Amino acid sequence: MEDGCRGQLLFPSVRGPRSGPSTSGPADLPFSQVPRPVLVADAAAVVVHANAAAGAVFPDARPGSAMADTVPGRLVPAHARCTTPMPAQRPPAGAATVRGPVGDCSCEAHPTPRDDGAVLWWLVDDTDHWLAREALRTERERTEFLVHSWTSPRGWPPITSPTRPC
Repeated sequence: MEDGCRGQLLFPSVRGPRSGPSTSGPADLPFSQVPRPVLVADAAAVVVHANAAAGAVFPDARPGSAMADTVPGRLVPAHARCTTPMPAQRPPAGAATVRGPVGDCSCEAHPTPRDDGAVLWWLVDDTDHWLAREALRTERERTEFLVHSWTSPRGWPPITSPTRPC
């Protein structure tokens, strides 16, 4: 995988003229200034706010648009779990984190439920961690294969086995 997504797709520059979703209105929180993607959706899974960085990741995420039409499908059920009417029934912090691909990158979406039923979604590029986990998984499978091949009756005898009886 090429390095191009990091620093561009999930973490676009927010310097200079801003483009993307509108940041005006009652949900114009300080998130407009956050250089990382932040998306706010209400309890009905309708986008209330998307900062410029989120607009670069999800161009269709504009105030008034349904999450189902603008973000990866895995976020919609996670959003529903975070908007239960009773705060005690909501998942604890960190438990509702959603991971998955966004374009050529891997992304973690961390929810922060608000008292008004809205949920703030903080998007974090975890491509490097995903690549490291995949490399580790591949090496574990390779090691398991080699160990199995080495110790199987048809394979070479292990180095520690005696070549002659004592």
